Formats: sequence, C-alpha cells, structure tokens
Amino acid sequence: MITRSKIESQMLDMYVRHDRAGLDNLISEMTQKIKTLDAWFDKYLDMFDSQMDSDNPNTPVWALYNKKFGEYNNINSCLTSLKHYRSKI
Repeated sequence: MITRSKIESQMLDMYVRHDRAGLDNLISEMTQKIKTLDAWFDKYLDMFDSQMDSDNPNTPVWALYNKKFGEYNNINSCLTSLKHYRSKI
C-alpha cells in the first residue's frame, strides 16, 4: 500500500527541482492505481452487494470495502495535488 507521506515527499521534491517529467510519471502511476481500484470496486460490488447491509456495517465485507475506499481517497487526493503542482511548473 502506498503511503500518502511518501507520495507527498516525492511530489514536493520533484516540484522543487522543476521535474515536470517526474510529476507526469507519478501522475500516470496514480491514475493507473485509480483505474485498478475502480475495477476492484466494480468486481467487489458485483460479488458482495447482497451481503453489504447498510444497517450492519460492522462486517468483514464492509471492513475490506472501507479499507480499499480509504486507499482510493488517499490516492485520489494525491492525484489532485500532483496535477496542481504540475500546473505550476
């Protein structure tokens, strides 16, 4: 799993060095991870939708969903920041 602090560290280092190619590569990597997670969510919801009762979110099915959703949010937030920094170079 990718940590937000690691991505932010790389992003800021590339920004300070005006490394647009590095930022572009990191954006491509994060975009690919988002696409992979999108596919995972599609498949997971197809398989476990009937077991995901919103009245009882304390199940293993929900726990895995929430873990992946948190990962998705971190990557998406980093991707937004990356695009912002790239636009400033």
